[in-house]
Amino acid sequence: MVIGSGAYSEVYTARIATMKENTIAIKVFTSPYSTADFAIRREIVLLQKLKHPNIVRFENCYLWKDIVWAIMEFCDGGSLKSVIASVPLTERQIAYLSREILQGLLFLHQNRLVHRDIKSDNILLFLDGRVKIGDLGICAEVQGSDIEPLPMAGSRCWIAPEVLQSRPYGFKADVYSFGCLVLEMANGCAPYVEETPLRNMLLTATKGAPGFYQPDKWSAEFRDFARQCLHMNPFARATVAELLQHPFLADVSLQDIIPAMQVAFINNSLINVGLL
Repeated sequence: MVIGSGAYSEVYTARIATMKENTIAIKVFTSPYSTADFAIRREIVLLQKLKHPNIVRFENCYLWKDIVWAIMEFCDGGSLKSVIASVPLTERQIAYLSREILQGLLFLHQNRLVHRDIKSDNILLFLDGRVKIGDLGICAEVQGSDIEPLPMAGSRCWIAPEVLQSRPYGFKADVYSFGCLVLEMANGCAPYVEETPLRNMLLTATKGAPGFYQPDKWSAEFRDFARQCLHMNPFARATVAELLQHPFLADVSLQDIIPAMQVAFINNSLINVGLL
């Protein structure tokens, strides 16, 4: 069964009798290996190298009829996008998810990698509350400086202003994308999602993210946490390490998120069988 797709791959679920997990995910690259071998090999090397509790785990890969099949762990809670669509998240639930995502993002940045596509589709969940960053296909390596003249990459509702402005960028572009994800968790939709793609990018490049739809609903700590992520000037944004020390993330608990995960799973299961 297809559970996801992107520009370069499709993801299926499968069962392999010889593996410990009952269900695994198979990422099938759509480009033939012979014509896109560098890009595919680079992603596979990254998946093999990056071992962290908040990064989707790579198991193995196979080449069959010039197509690469990558075996990944299966995240049984689906994507964060499906949870946001199913359940209004509380502030404590957003704090828990934020902490877990930031821990994975810090690991990438410590390895000099900019993810470049942090968004709800690429955050994968387990029903027991574990949170993983997926889809490392467009990660970019930053060498000596923290910003470099990298090619434009990202998704329109989450992309940082400096990327759209074709300026050099680096780790802080991920922080901005994460801030847009925080707004998405609070507002129930991504920034400027209702706008046309062109106007969406124009507003982001000139004005930045729109903020909370109902600011009074949220604590001052939460609003400040989001603000630290979303400065138009990347040099004014917090680093991932600084965000992890923010008071908003204090005393978060695994138990905060499990009820939302279970409700979302039930709702999505009912949708899949046509009962919702």
